[in-house]
Amino acid sequence: MGLDAQALTTLTREKFAESLVDNQGKTGVATMSEASEVAKSVISTYQQALIEGNPLILSRIGHLVILDKSARPGRNPKTGEAYEISARRTVSLRKIPLKDKPYLKRQDMLARLRVALSDFSKLNIEAIYDVFHRFIQRVLDKKHRIEFRGFGVFYPVVREAGEVRNPRTGEKTRSEERVKISFRPSRELLGELN
Repeated sequence: MGLDAQALTTLTREKFAESLVDNQGKTGVATMSEASEVAKSVISTYQQALIEGNPLILSRIGHLVILDKSARPGRNPKTGEAYEISARRTVSLRKIPLKDKPYLKRQDMLARLRVALSDFSKLNIEAIYDVFHRFIQRVLDKKHRIEFRGFGVFYPVVREAGEVRNPRTGEKTRSEERVKISFRPSRELLGELN
């Protein structure tokens, strides 16, 4: 039973803004116009952190890592003509962090959000941060993909149930179906990184 990408509902910044209004008691966001501005500020804060070269920890989701890809030989799929693919930087969502780079943790991102959302209290900003991360986790229910224009797309990837082998003992066991979140950066974000 695979995942039908066409059946996924796309959630956008507007739906994130609605989530902020739904949690008005905690976030302090009362109107949709205010929520839209807050959502825009939150996403641009995360985007700016990545553009500055800082990998991020997304609580209970993974690590947004900046990868430096080296130049490599490639081939034009239509003509078969060989050419070199230039060196570039990209963003990937990883479960395990790269060890050589320090990450912006929760407290670092809260400090950045306090600057961007100076009209809100510390508790409101923490609630906005939590709503943002819970919003991204909605991908795990296999019904949604989340697209933030200018930032990227979070989408589910399903690993089917099947037979697996323990590499130490060689014992074969049955694995359950697993869902993970993947991330594809937007062209705008990649343009800023390169």
